[in-house]
This record gives sequence, structure tokens and C-alpha cells, in this order.
Amino acid sequence: MEHAKKYVLVDPQMYRPTMPEKSLGVLDQVIHSTLNSDLPDDEKAKLYVSTLKRFKAYDKTAKPQPPKPNIESELAGAMPTTQQYKAKKLLRLIKDNPDIDWSDTG
Repeated sequence: MEHAKKYVLVDPQMYRPTMPEKSLGVLDQVIHSTLNSDLPDDEKAKLYVSTLKRFKAYDKTAKPQPPKPNIESELAGAMPTTQQYKAKKLLRLIKDNPDIDWSDTG
């Protein structure tokens, strides 16, 4: 009996579905409404396949691009941790001085 599974009864009002269950619920509803519609079978098949593709496909274009490192973070990362505050202060002074210009090549 020590290896038996234990079940707990939960009041249905207290149960909250997880995200995969919610997603599957929407998929089930769409497919159920498609299959029970009065459309011809060939149109039902097309709608069924398009629904499956929509729920299966991931949007690859929405991937966030990694931020490009700026000059401050590159220089601060190259310095020892004990000297990083000095490097940041120096860069701030260079940026604030209008007589000093910084090009793309440094």
C-alpha cells in the first residue's frame, strides 16, 4: 500500500485549469464546432487542417533580438571589477565634453 497513488477530491469551483488545458480547450471547441457544422466534408477537412496548423505553428519572427552591447558595457566588461566604476566615470566625462568626438571606429 505504500506505493499506491493517493487522490484528493477537489471542489469544481476551486479548480483552475492550467495554460495547456486552456489552450487545448480552445482547440477542442474550434474543432468541435468545425466538425459539427453543416458545411460539406471537403470544407470541414480544410478548416480542420488549418485549425491544427494554427495551433501547432509557432511565430518565428516574434523572437526577441538580443540587445546590441553599447560601448560602455563592452569597456566595463573588459575592465577588472575594481576598476569598472572609474571606466564608467571616464566615459561619462568624455560624453559630456563637447570638444571630444567619438566615431564608430573609436
